[in-house]
Amino acid sequence: TAMSAVRRHGQPLIDDPLRVGVTVQVGFDETVMSPARHLARRRFITATVDVQSGQIIDVFNGRDARDLREWLGGQPVWWRDGIEVVSMDPHEGYRSAIKASVELIGEVMIVVDPFHVVRLANQALIKCRQRVQQATHGHRGWTNDPLYDIRKLLLMGAEHLDDRAWARIHEGLRFGDPHDLVQAAWCAKEFVRDVYITNDPDEAAVALNKAIVWCADPDASPELVTLAKTLRKWKTEILNHHTTGASNGKTEAANLTIKTVKRSGRGFRNLANYRLRILLAGGRLRETQTVTRLRARPRFIA
Repeated sequence: TAMSAVRRHGQPLIDDPLRVGVTVQVGFDETVMSPARHLARRRFITATVDVQSGQIIDVFNGRDARDLREWLGGQPVWWRDGIEVVSMDPHEGYRSAIKASVELIGEVMIVVDPFHVVRLANQALIKCRQRVQQATHGHRGWTNDPLYDIRKLLLMGAEHLDDRAWARIHEGLRFGDPHDLVQAAWCAKEFVRDVYITNDPDEAAVALNKAIVWCADPDASPELVTLAKTLRKWKTEILNHHTTGASNGKTEAANLTIKTVKRSGRGFRNLANYRLRILLAGGRLRETQTVTRLRARPRFIA
């Protein structure tokens, strides 16, 4: 009964042709609709988001190249013609679908989200540390193990470390990293972060090449070799961020809205109902309120 009332009220709002305007930069990201269970695999949905405004344009079933191409084929021609930039995480299904859809959306610039690139470097560091920990001590990290005690410090940016933190890192690597593999993975992570220090595309290309060469060293760990292959494969898309400034930040924020809808409804089995609720929650442009200025500087800032 409640969903019928929502459908009667919300469907005309969602079907309004003026709900979505021209979209120049669009982002795609997947999220889980229903978890895996007996005799059923996880079900994914993909959210299409306006990267500039954060508006959820649509939600469709699946996350494969075929699903994205099918969805693009069903969109109005005038909307597809306005797309110039596509932002995504490093998912080959999305990239292959965009490249194969030239007849639908033309030549667009694909951008890989910076957060996911740095996350790949962090994951390589974590996996290398765990492997060295297991090989050195024969067990997973325990309290007072050298590498386990500095696991969080290794993931912090070098510019945020104080003298005490540096001392702990040096001590942990000295006693827990006999072959300097974790140290090399940490350097690789910092080299990847250096790509996003500058806004100049040429300087970013130099930094990215430096990271790739470092990771592809013959003596590098398997984790860095894999990272080098990924960076080389997505090199153009990584550097496109410095040309367009696009990222998947607002797409990830839209995922939070989607998950909030899912939790409030205790899960959904019907995609049409789920899509309607999602678009009612985040599918319309929001009017931002004027921020009230503080009369005086606050004494304490939380």
